[in-house]
Amino acid sequence: MRQPAWLALACGLSTFGVGAFGLSACECGASDRPRERAAEETAPEAPAPPGDPDPTLALAAAGPATVVSLRAGALLVDNQALLDSWPPAARRTAEAADPGDVPGWPRLERRLAHVSEGRAVPELVDTLRLARRIEASATGASSGAGVYHLRIGDEVPFVEVERVLYSASLAGYGRPRLRLAREGGERELPWPESPRADPAAVQAALEAFASGAPVPEPPAPAVTARVRLRANGVDVLVGATRQAAGCLDEAPPDARRTYPPTVDAAIVTRCLDALGDGPWALEIDAALPFGRVEPLLARMAVSGRPIRVVTR
Repeated sequence: MRQPAWLALACGLSTFGVGAFGLSACECGASDRPRERAAEETAPEAPAPPGDPDPTLALAAAGPATVVSLRAGALLVDNQALLDSWPPAARRTAEAADPGDVPGWPRLERRLAHVSEGRAVPELVDTLRLARRIEASATGASSGAGVYHLRIGDEVPFVEVERVLYSASLAGYGRPRLRLAREGGERELPWPESPRADPAAVQAALEAFASGAPVPEPPAPAVTARVRLRANGVDVLVGATRQAAGCLDEAPPDARRTYPPTVDAAIVTRCLDALGDGPWALEIDAALPFGRVEPLLARMAVSGRPIRVVTR
């Protein structure tokens, strides 16, 4: 019996911020999903009020770790910053563990081929498994061991970001730390944790799979509100109801209920804050470039709330 894709990914990425329970194949395989109609009325963009600084500027400067850089058509894995953070004794320990079949050990610098069309990037999985071997060879020295940093070009479609996240999870890494380009240097932003599925429902699914019985798919974790990020607008939804600009859902039925694509991310997160204290969902058109996603994702992530990130 083949394990359902959603269950395999839920088990492997239970702490990940992408997908309904982690990185869900049924959510990520967006080709069979109906697209939003392009002709939607949009709300005029309200200016962000003064005194609302970018909270990501207060994040810590990016520290040492193995870095995955994702650009259009290319991937680079580099552990130089991590090696530079090791004390001399740890460096000697790693060098003594040289397996003899890895040129340059423990230095790792690999430029990989274009991101694959599949769910994972096999060459990246192998490279990051090697990165973890190198980290382990130094007995886990430095705060950068066991984590990786992800630097993403603005032009990269979000679906390619998902492939990298999934590949890293197969290599044994958890949620990445995003490297955000900001004035004064890069900042380090932990990828948001996903809302948790009902543990009893997941356990029941695992037991059903182990026994060969049909596997029930548990419902996605509940969220207070959803943000739908589309090429031609941004929607804030509670249930199936789009909220009017400013989250005034009591607005007249003909009120415009879609933010323009260029809306300031602070306006959207203030709207979300007004809707309640629970977790959020961020639904992203798979083809959107990361430059469109990052401002809103970063604003939502610094809130500390669980966020379910889903492609459409």
